[in-house]
Amino acid sequence: MSADTSRIVLEEFLSYPIESTEEIFKRFESLPNAITASGEHPLERYVCIPGTRKDRIVLVAHADTVWDSSYGQAERNAFCFEDDYYKSTNPACGIGADDRAGCAMLWLLRDSGHTILILNGEEKGKRGAKFLRDSNPKLFNMLNRHRFMIEL
Repeated sequence: MSADTSRIVLEEFLSYPIESTEEIFKRFESLPNAITASGEHPLERYVCIPGTRKDRIVLVAHADTVWDSSYGQAERNAFCFEDDYYKSTNPACGIGADDRAGCAMLWLLRDSGHTILILNGEEKGKRGAKFLRDSNPKLFNMLNRHRFMIEL
């Protein structure tokens, strides 16, 4: 995969509205075999794409940012690439790379054969992970049978 492809994907994920996770979830939910669920609260959400490799691991990222409207801190934001790095055009708000970049990496690894897991509500209280554990024990147990979990 080229550096240009990686940069394009990163910029796509960073360009999604920072105050919502909807676009990120829609993108991963479109993948074949996606297992997804949402709870009563917007932060209770996950999507899992089970891996196919015998030696698969779980690759995890979260879609929410500290500027998510679900936390009551919604900010409009844009980013720019300047002086060899990405930065916010709004000094009161980051670019959402606290895990939007992790989601972009998982998108680039979606065909690796490893299990992909995107969670919500991780910035405050791990709500997406707790929702997954409580709402789908079968999936939770399957994830815990992997050799490793790596959160990006």
